[in-house]
Amino acid sequence: MTVLKKGLISATTAGAMLFTGTAVAAPAQAATGWDRCPHGYACLFSQPDGQGTIGIFKYGSPDLRQQGLDDNVRSVWNRAGATLALFSGYNHIGLTTTFPAYDHPSNSTDTEAGSAKVAW
Repeated sequence: MTVLKKGLISATTAGAMLFTGTAVAAPAQAATGWDRCPHGYACLFSQPDGQGTIGIFKYGSPDLRQQGLDDNVRSVWNRAGATLALFSGYNHIGLTTTFPAYDHPSNSTDTEAGSAKVAW
């Protein structure tokens, strides 16, 4: 075998080894819709089907304006281990509705909510 052939074979083999050793992973897709709500938390959404602005709560919020959800809750998923209560007023005044622990995702018709509390 000539020196030129040996060099070509060596270069080809080295290139193949280098190529097979560098696999490129595809970037992970960001969660969308209901999938954004982590297990163990209660989530409120500004749009139906888990879309729009999301508020993720372990204990709740005395003022949903802080999360951009004041009187603008259109879907709910309570994945927490306690009841989620929505209140019309701030500081948990004026109970409007409750969602049981580990409930299914649900759409609401523009629920009036100024505050929310988990473990109510």
